[in-house]
Amino acid sequence: FVYLAVNEAFGRLTGLKNVVGKRATEVIPRIKELNPELFEIYGRVASTNKPERFEIDFKPLGLYLSVSAYCPEPGHFVAVFDDISERKQAELRLRQAKEEWERTFDSVPDPIAVLDRAHRVRRVNRAMADRLGVTPEQCVGLHCHEAVHGLGAPPAFCPHMLTCADGQTHTVEVHEERLGGHFLVTTTPLRDEQGRVLGSVHVARDITARKRAEEALRASHERLKKVLEVETVGVMFWDLKTGHLTDANDTFLKMTGYSRGDLEAHLLSWQKFAPPEYQEVGLAGIRKFQATGRAGPYEKECVRKDGARQWLLFAGSSLGDDTCVEFCVDISAQKNAEAALQKAHDELEKRIAERTAQLNQTTELARAERQRFYHVLETLPAYVCLMTPDYRIAFANRIFREWFGHSLNRKCYEFLFDHDQPCERCQTYSVLKTNAPHRWEWTGPNGRTYDVFDFPFIDTDGARLILEMGIDITERKQAEKALQEVNETLEQRVAQRTAELRQSREDLDRAQAVGQIGWWRLDTRKNVLTWSPE
Repeated sequence: FVYLAVNEAFGRLTGLKNVVGKRATEVIPRIKELNPELFEIYGRVASTNKPERFEIDFKPLGLYLSVSAYCPEPGHFVAVFDDISERKQAELRLRQAKEEWERTFDSVPDPIAVLDRAHRVRRVNRAMADRLGVTPEQCVGLHCHEAVHGLGAPPAFCPHMLTCADGQTHTVEVHEERLGGHFLVTTTPLRDEQGRVLGSVHVARDITARKRAEEALRASHERLKKVLEVETVGVMFWDLKTGHLTDANDTFLKMTGYSRGDLEAHLLSWQKFAPPEYQEVGLAGIRKFQATGRAGPYEKECVRKDGARQWLLFAGSSLGDDTCVEFCVDISAQKNAEAALQKAHDELEKRIAERTAQLNQTTELARAERQRFYHVLETLPAYVCLMTPDYRIAFANRIFREWFGHSLNRKCYEFLFDHDQPCERCQTYSVLKTNAPHRWEWTGPNGRTYDVFDFPFIDTDGARLILEMGIDITERKQAEKALQEVNETLEQRVAQRTAELRQSREDLDRAQAVGQIGWWRLDTRKNVLTWSPE
């Protein structure tokens, strides 16, 4: 190809000069190598007399050109071209921006759809298409209520319908089986240049995991609430910084005679419950609790609202942030029994002291026995557990785990006694038959005796369970037996001493009786024996 003529614009556009009469390959080296298609097009126009219009990336000059070529006479052609480099660069940037937007659109994990006012899908991202089980292209034109909900018309809660009606953003929670879970759906209006609503951008965020967590938390709260409603165990929550009671169950309020109004008015502190002589002990206990994070088990005499005193058994643990929870059971009955036993023992000691001062050794022995008895009568904390009908432990408190260990989902008779069948003497499961509370004594695997309270219990899911509470009464049982033995021993010794005194009295009486009969007088000088009745 030889340049026969060029205009001034050719030079300004290409920067080439003095090209007339020269071959194109001479003026622009490597043109045939870099743009061979240009020679094909020009040759076709010159040989066929058919004009052509095309765009080309003219690599030798680094330009994008829009070219119109026609044939003025056989074997010749005229090429008219414009520089469209800026337009091409703008198109490239636009295409790159579009591709980047599409990648971003498809990378969003939330299902997104663009809907028109007729509820037709105009575009979806990859996440939405995957949820529907189709390609993004197959979604276009579908009605959203048919594709998503399988309905012939939009549901009443449809946020897209509301957005189209009022032009506002709307958000609803939706459970949709076809999408596989719970979703938080938000529709944002899509407007034209005049502000008219064309449709909406429909975003569905999967909140299934959150909903499941909320449900699990609710069930946990319900179970905790039921545990806290047990009528025999008081539950308290304390602020260790202020010493105030922040919450308590009805059982504790009933134990102490206070109302929930007193609690909510922040009138209750540990000082109000502690007798004056225990105030310093209470402060020491709080400091120890703050250091160890645990309290008890310990017995404490509490002051009720009416001024009366009541014995309670406490145990607690830290919840962090200077707050703690404590559990308590009323042991007044046990304390009254101990007091009665003590009174009987004191009366017995008094009787022994009054009868004879010669039993000091026995009295000392009794005192030693009494001291040992005091050591035996230690009240231990109660355990609490929930048991399923198939003999498994659904819940166990800390004292249960410390005393008996972890069940590891084994049946109670397996991990407690290493049996392969339920225990024959077990009375716990009678409450499932009677549906009434039951109290009995049980000997645990550690050989200790427990005062056991069993209650029928309905779980939040309706399952029937057994709530069991056990108080260790081993020391009390042992003390009662020891006291009985001491009483019997002392009674025997009193009877023996009484018999000895009675025998001595009878011997004295006989001696006196002999003295009253008379006496003999011997005169040694005369060797005469004289009788006198006086």
